[in-house]
Amino acid sequence: MGTILACTLWISVVCVHMGLQPTECVAVSPGEDQNSSGRPDGRACESPVICYQDPPDPEAMYRCEHAGLLGVTSIGGGRVRYVGVLQDPNEASMAVAIGVPLAFAFYQRRKNKRRLLLFAVTFVLGAMTVVYSGSRGGQIVFLATIGVYFLERYRLKGLMLGVICALPVLALGGRSGGEESSLERVENLYVGVQLFKQFPFMGVGFEQFTQYHHLTAHNSYVLAPAELGFFGMVAWLSVFWLTVKVPLTVTRTVTEPEGGVARIWAMALLSSMAGMAVGIFFLSFNYHYVLWIYIGVSGAFFAAVKRHKPDFAVHYGWKDFVAIAVGNTTLLFFLLVYTARKLASG
Repeated sequence: MGTILACTLWISVVCVHMGLQPTECVAVSPGEDQNSSGRPDGRACESPVICYQDPPDPEAMYRCEHAGLLGVTSIGGGRVRYVGVLQDPNEASMAVAIGVPLAFAFYQRRKNKRRLLLFAVTFVLGAMTVVYSGSRGGQIVFLATIGVYFLERYRLKGLMLGVICALPVLALGGRSGGEESSLERVENLYVGVQLFKQFPFMGVGFEQFTQYHHLTAHNSYVLAPAELGFFGMVAWLSVFWLTVKVPLTVTRTVTEPEGGVARIWAMALLSSMAGMAVGIFFLSFNYHYVLWIYIGVSGAFFAAVKRHKPDFAVHYGWKDFVAIAVGNTTLLFFLLVYTARKLASG
């Protein structure tokens, strides 16, 4: 948990530092990937138009972005991000948001000023990362992690407190020009459902979605059936559900006084996974390292609880199977109806 929290803090530091930097011209070679960091040339700018006035490289294309640590620049007009598998602002903001509950768990384990400061810093940096990323999905994930945590612990009053804490992020985050992006996402979802209809049993194959459409599904609950078919969908969702069910079972069955530590970590992991469950509705996250790291953490958590409580068990039965199969298939049906109507109207 400590390693994940440290990574969360580092990612948020890089993102916040980037967001606080002034915008400058960034040269991009023709044909260079749109997600590349380019080459900042140090000229201040307010829009890309300024960058084309006496450019150092007349053949280059220019962006007006923030330049941060590690040679990374923002993208899409100032949206902060990290590097590698988190170079997408939406994915970076979600990875940071779901790490915030871990800091609170560290504070609950040993309530002192240092750990309170750690939680406060993590919370503030996480909120700023979500705001600077301009990710609407990141906002919802941030709200979900806070809301679920406080709802479980403090019920209705906690939910209200969670919403209040997240209000600044909801008010300051997001970005303009969302209508075109939303319509594009609708089209992606429609294609995903149509692919599942055409290949219901085996899907189109692992990472083959983009062979049928120029973009990915941007929804893990659609991408799984589209690429893996019905049985792959159920298998993937079963793994995800068991990852959630482990901490959920701990919060409900480990009631002994000596189980306090387990309940603290269970609540933090449950909150993180709730945020993940919401976030992957807007992302193609099925095979992402961050998701599978948390799956591994949940498995390790199960083993730790089992060692101290040998009778602890997390069951998977026909009810789980039917709920997963029927639930996601129903979701696909509603998405098919919604996307078809949305595309027809506009």
